[in-house]
Amino acid sequence: DWMLLIVIVFILPAFVGRMVPSRPIPPGPLRERLLCIAAGSGVRSGIPRIWLTGSQPLITAMIVGLLPFGRRFFLTDQFIMNMTNDEIDAAFAHELAHARQHHIWLFLATGCGFLLAMFLVLESHDDVIAFPLATLLTVSGWIFFGRLSRHLEHQADIVSDELTGKPGAIAQTLAHIARISGTTMSRSGWRHPSINDRIRVLHQHRDDPLFRRLFDRHGRRLARLVLLLLIVTVAGWFFASGPFSTQPSWSHPIANARAHLQALQARSELPQVDADRQHQLLLGAQVWLEQGVERLRSD
Repeated sequence: DWMLLIVIVFILPAFVGRMVPSRPIPPGPLRERLLCIAAGSGVRSGIPRIWLTGSQPLITAMIVGLLPFGRRFFLTDQFIMNMTNDEIDAAFAHELAHARQHHIWLFLATGCGFLLAMFLVLESHDDVIAFPLATLLTVSGWIFFGRLSRHLEHQADIVSDELTGKPGAIAQTLAHIARISGTTMSRSGWRHPSINDRIRVLHQHRDDPLFRRLFDRHGRRLARLVLLLLIVTVAGWFFASGPFSTQPSWSHPIANARAHLQALQARSELPQVDADRQHQLLLGAQVWLEQGVERLRSD
């Protein structure tokens, strides 16, 4: 849906940016230093902002926005208070790296690709086949998105060291954050590798040419897979719903009418019957059925 894409690209970043209580970093050495790093990265960042968390122990940095004019960078007040200059620079450079390497666009393309694939499966198959395929797609998307995200975190760490010109600064930052927050260095998550693993990859990428070549090749392979997923699903959607579609025009409203009737049947088997909801489903089925009959007559 194009409206959903417009919301994600334009409206959501602006909404989040305004919902986060923040203020621009005031003029001074910190602001000048961060703007200098941003200029060296080639990423349009605007003035970085201080995320006002008050007394909450939130020590982090983040980027919001896909396009340059809507992009904002945030560093929490607790982060600025507790970290050294080199650590602040490294964290800001890490967020810049996400923008420079187009990571957010890769995330968006991955999400759109799997959602389109889910839509095609649910629209093109019988319910008996669609459910297991949709489940398989959900699990596959979850696994792939996690692997992609963890690789991109490693890549942002590596680029952070390049942008600051201070090898080891981002590793020092990660270790310091773990000490302050009480996070276990070996703990990993769905989207983030463990800090131990991130530091290991940083050292190997810097010191081992073979590892560096394999790591970079894996990143290119993941990006190509995302592009292939998006191309295939967009092409499938175009052929399924465009002029090349083999389905008659009446099939879509008839399918919607059937879905309403199936929902009505499922609700009638519940212990407590919602008469109003049943009436709405019945009216909806009638509207879709009338549209299908009209299209069948005109074809």
